Amino acid sequence: MKINRLGYVSLVLALLTAATIFAGCKPKSTAVTTTAATTRTTAATTTATLTTTAAATTAAATTRTTAATTATPTTTTPLRKIIWRANDTIGQTGRAQSSGEHLIFLVNRIKELTNGQLEIQFHWLDELKLGRANFPKTLKEGLVEMHDTAWANAPQLIPELAWVRDAGLEIAPMGPTNRAEIKVREAMMPTYKKVADQYDFHILTVLEASYGVTREFGFISTKPITRISDLKGKNFIPGTSKRDLWDKYGVTQVPMPYADFYLAFKTGMAEVADAIPSFYQQMSLAEVAKYWVTHTPWSAQASQWGWAVTNKAWNALTPDLQRAVTQAFSEYQARLDQLILTNWKGPDEAAIEKIKKDQGVITTQFTKEDMAQMAVDRDAASGAAMKALPESAWESMKAVYTAVGATDRYNNIRKLAGK
Repeated sequence: MKINRLGYVSLVLALLTAATIFAGCKPKSTAVTTTAATTRTTAATTTATLTTTAAATTAAATTRTTAATTATPTTTTPLRKIIWRANDTIGQTGRAQSSGEHLIFLVNRIKELTNGQLEIQFHWLDELKLGRANFPKTLKEGLVEMHDTAWANAPQLIPELAWVRDAGLEIAPMGPTNRAEIKVREAMMPTYKKVADQYDFHILTVLEASYGVTREFGFISTKPITRISDLKGKNFIPGTSKRDLWDKYGVTQVPMPYADFYLAFKTGMAEVADAIPSFYQQMSLAEVAKYWVTHTPWSAQASQWGWAVTNKAWNALTPDLQRAVTQAFSEYQARLDQLILTNWKGPDEAAIEKIKKDQGVITTQFTKEDMAQMAVDRDAASGAAMKALPESAWESMKAVYTAVGATDRYNNIRKLAGK
């Protein structure tokens, strides 16, 4: 093909134009790429700066937390707040618990040792309507995290301790050289631990029912009583045990709730009631029944109590928190044990003196012969009531009676039960 001069010039101009366009585009692409790279670098630098700042902030916060934790010589692991619901069916009655001083100490000590991480919410006097006798089942089913352990009040669920209700325990008054009630606790522990394993809970503490005094039982009456024969034909409010014994004495039993005692005495529905002096005082019964006579001096039911927590709640705590809670309950128990050694006369003796002085109550005494006869009759009634108990109950009873030097009485009751 032949190209004239004009065509040649046109071709050259076209090639030059294309080259110029191509050359102009290349720097523009480089600028975009450079800008993108710069943007990425800037973003990376900004991210790195934020990360570094966050890390520094976290480190500073960690340093402050560590410093704060170090300042408190207790739990070092920061956790969410834990709440245990505690059902109390005993009402914190008795000398050691009445003022609430020692329980307040326990609550504050737990708060202090756990750095506020564990809170116990108490529901008093069975507010949750779960029942005292059901406490092992209540814990096993997880209806609450913490519950008082009224061991002897659950004979249906704990047959090993049914003897506590039926036979009780008669021991000398506590004092600086007599640690009988503490010995009772030590002897009971194997049974308590067996029950705890069976019902899947952890024992926090075991406390004495009376703290420093074995209960003194007697009769509140509208007329003086000095002989067993004085009971015959009387309308009689029984306690929780030995009802067969009272029938033997010719009474007419009229069981009723404590709240009805006052009206029953006032209207003549009741003439005698089996009770303890502190109850006499609290219910103002001296207004309607002026006489008190002791029928079982220094008698204990070996009815200990305490606190337990479900294994699920206990195992959810860190080891540090478990140690803190254990320490708090140990200190609480030690405070109450000290009462046994230093102030052991207890509420019954104090109540008798108070109602005599303030309410005009007149105290009488059974004859020595009748007191001895009642001791014999009590053992016979205990033997009759225990005939159907399993051997595990007898083993538990023997351990306790042996610990307090009452083996002869144990053997006598067992014989009377036909064992």
